[in-house]
Amino acid sequence: MWQLLRARRGKKAAVAFIAPLVAASRHGALREIPERAWLTPYMVGFMGMLISLVAQRAASGLNSDVLGIVQVEAWRSITGDKQHPIGEDICLLSTDGNHEFEDGCSSARRFLAALDEAGVHMYPDVLSHHGEAHGAGFDHSTAQTLWADYFEAHIDSSSEPQG
Repeated sequence: MWQLLRARRGKKAAVAFIAPLVAASRHGALREIPERAWLTPYMVGFMGMLISLVAQRAASGLNSDVLGIVQVEAWRSITGDKQHPIGEDICLLSTDGNHEFEDGCSSARRFLAALDEAGVHMYPDVLSHHGEAHGAGFDHSTAQTLWADYFEAHIDSSSEPQG
């Protein structure tokens, strides 16, 4: 039962952290994110790892099975895609050692490390009870600049998903 409560907290934190960045991209530089763009190996790795890292910061101690559920549920909330078996894609790309997938995973780690280094605090411990990021050091412009490098640049260049 405790794992389920932590999973819920982790999912809420990941969605609260990532969804506003995606929304800003949709209302700004990108206007539209093609469905196929979410399914490129880079994006599967980036989003899957970003969801995992944020969820683990919010709810430490998630086991791998529960973390997989968090990834799928948060992915669906963030992308709006309720049908695609994204958990299967994550597992297959991971076990295949896909280089683009691994680059996406590494990019998610670098994105969060760059936010930490810049003193941008937009993690679950500073989320309001409404899920809005706030607090000392929160800087939307720094976050958006980094987001453009790690997310938007890869949407612009994405074409058909590769396996």
